[in-house]
Amino acid sequence: MKPSHAAALTLVIWYLMIPPKTCVGHECKCPYPGDGCYIAEQNAPLARWQKWKHYNGGNECESALAARVVEKYWKGNLYGRCIDSDDPRLKLN
Repeated sequence: MKPSHAAALTLVIWYLMIPPKTCVGHECKCPYPGDGCYIAEQNAPLARWQKWKHYNGGNECESALAARVVEKYWKGNLYGRCIDSDDPRLKLN
């Protein structure tokens, strides 16, 4: 592997991402998305997902995702994904 290729590989960051949330029903009176009247838009384009945290590798990100699913403050967000920073789906069209 050429040194320039190795340098490019080390610059890839992995993001633990969570989907955007949308209001449920015709009226949404909850002030915060965690209050229960919002649902995760798990099929939303990745460009709309929130970058929750970044990691240096995919394995590190996947381990963090598995741990976060059981944490209280994660609020049962089972739709998190680990995505590398040069994934073309992160770019808006």
